[in-house]
Amino acid sequence: MGRLTRVLFLAGLGLAVYYAFFGGRHSVFEVRTAERDRAVLAAQLDSLERVNAGLAARVDSLETDPGTLERVAREKYGMVGPGEKIYWLPVADSTEGGGGPRTQ
Repeated sequence: MGRLTRVLFLAGLGLAVYYAFFGGRHSVFEVRTAERDRAVLAAQLDSLERVNAGLAARVDSLETDPGTLERVAREKYGMVGPGEKIYWLPVADSTEGGGGPRTQ
């Protein structure tokens, strides 16, 4: 009976090792995959936090710096200041369309 007990013990141990590596929710392979996924997500989070910080700085500069607000108004919306004139100049390359506002 000692030999049968030893065979059963080794078989049970083999099944436990097999289950630890290949089976269940917490197998070695699942843990490695989860660790890789966590590293990828941490890198994405870091990148998004840097983008968010840059956008927060831009919002802050638009709210507090009149020069930044004026520059955006001129560049994006073509606004001009008092006493300035707008000149429309034709563009040599026909693929770019018509002229754009130019301030003096």
